[in-house]
Amino acid sequence: MRTRIIAAICAIVLAVAGTLALISYVRGADARALAGTRTVDVLVANQTIPKNTPADSLVGMVVVKKLPEMAVLPERVTSLDQLSGKVALTDLLPGEQLVSARFADPATARSQDQGGIPEGMQEVTVLLEPQRALGGHIASGDTVGVFMSFSPPVKNYETHLRLQKVRVTRVQGTFSNADEGDSAAVDSSPSPAPTEAFLVSLAVDVPMAERVVFAAEHGTIWLSNEPLSSNEAGASVVSPEGVFR
Repeated sequence: MRTRIIAAICAIVLAVAGTLALISYVRGADARALAGTRTVDVLVANQTIPKNTPADSLVGMVVVKKLPEMAVLPERVTSLDQLSGKVALTDLLPGEQLVSARFADPATARSQDQGGIPEGMQEVTVLLEPQRALGGHIASGDTVGVFMSFSPPVKNYETHLRLQKVRVTRVQGTFSNADEGDSAAVDSSPSPAPTEAFLVSLAVDVPMAERVVFAAEHGTIWLSNEPLSSNEAGASVVSPEGVFR
């Protein structure tokens, strides 16, 4: 009888120890995943932030995340103080990194709302998978490069940066939901990826519109982040034979 009691106590102790070890392992999973990787703190939306929301009202709507440096977007925001007096230029979705380009002073925001399509231009919309639309990190007012690719029987396999510095007028899409939590907590989990395609609207003239529609109908489109200061020197039509030249 005494032996059975001792055995039962030992079993309970082992079970408790195993449970504690498992909890410790799970808690350390994120740290191990990032071990040896340089990380930086960024602000990420933990709920939908509507367009025109003042940056001064974002407390509780964002969380600090540790991300691998290579996954951090340019112009990242590390403190809400950087956005003081500004408003969101577009809806920010759960899991989206905050970048300064998504915010502007109220006057600039009103100007963009009133004149989304420049005079003499048209607006066309294309449906793009997340990887073709900068993972969704794109907003009204951005300028993008438009790569067009074709394959047989339409044409030989070719890709070309056909349109440059095209203005984005509207973006619609969805990020996967981020876990809600204390805005002051540091979350080391990766930023969630978009789960659906994006509708991206572009301001183009008639020849550009024709090319965009043709590529969307008979080929594929890929966007690049192309600020006004970028240099497109060296752009050319790329075919399988020229990829490694």
